[in-house]
Amino acid sequence: MAAWLAAVGLGAGGHDVTVVVSNLGQAGAALASSAVLAWRARQGGSSGRFWGLLAGAACLWGAGQTAWSLAEAAGREVPTPSVADAGFLGCAIVFVVALGSIARRERGVVGRLRLLLDGLLIAGSLLLVSWVTVLGSVFRAGGDSSLQQIAVLAYPVLDVVVLTGLGLLQVSSRRSSLAARQFVLVSLGLGGISVADSAFAWLTTSQAYTSSTLLPNAGWVVGFALLGLAALDPTEEAVERLGEHRAEPAAAMIAPYAALLLAFLISIAAFVAGGDRGGMLFTLQAGLSGSLMARQLLAILENRGLTRTLERRVLERTVELGRSERRFRALVLHSSEV
Repeated sequence: MAAWLAAVGLGAGGHDVTVVVSNLGQAGAALASSAVLAWRARQGGSSGRFWGLLAGAACLWGAGQTAWSLAEAAGREVPTPSVADAGFLGCAIVFVVALGSIARRERGVVGRLRLLLDGLLIAGSLLLVSWVTVLGSVFRAGGDSSLQQIAVLAYPVLDVVVLTGLGLLQVSSRRSSLAARQFVLVSLGLGGISVADSAFAWLTTSQAYTSSTLLPNAGWVVGFALLGLAALDPTEEAVERLGEHRAEPAAAMIAPYAALLLAFLISIAAFVAGGDRGGMLFTLQAGLSGSLMARQLLAILENRGLTRTLERRVLERTVELGRSERRFRALVLHSSEV
């Protein structure tokens, strides 16, 4: 991978050679990752289906990149939409299904409501960031046809869905069967691929994308490599064998607010730069404000309920200790009389 990054980054051999090296590296990274993920899926375990779906997604992306590479090798311009787009977008859809396969249902109405509100905060924040940076520009640019615009818009939209799925797994108290290190590698891999997809959509709209550039192509290569490393990590097997209990990390509690902070900073930057101040941005900001207020209200109600529960338990324990004390005094008094 280091050799590929150096070759594409330095443009060794000229433009045509760099395009070939770049395309081969991208397709090879996805297909190699697919093979490793499929091997991991065949090992079984509680997340075998998850690895299998990731393998299928990587294979779809590799097939799409192969179609793209063959078209460029033949000297043809790759249209949008094309067979390659079917592979790329199909990969993102399968990513979403894969994340859903390891999600565990929250217990209780309050837990589900909390997860829903956290999901709205994460999704709304990511959608706002995407709208300001990529999605808004792609939407306003339009396309030669409605089908082309839909295909290009699908990239950032699906990226937001994938990243929201990762966020929901992070905040869920019953996250998944993945070990912490595996989850980090998967998150970084899917995050890199999603960011590269959105960058590709923006560059395609502005007609600035080329296979010879290091970015966003490096995002796909590194992303699929990280997914392969996650599949090779033996941590999950050890966790399943030992039945290790994983406590909820602190990151799970701050993830929705971190996404909200990012959206807030992006909004300020857009305002200062004199960017989009239209209805869509206002709608997203209003939706985030409402979701935040609802989430804080739920937190207050949860804390109030927890306080009442603790007070009741303290009272019950105090009564129990009082009874024990009276029994002990009675025994001491009885023994002294004897």
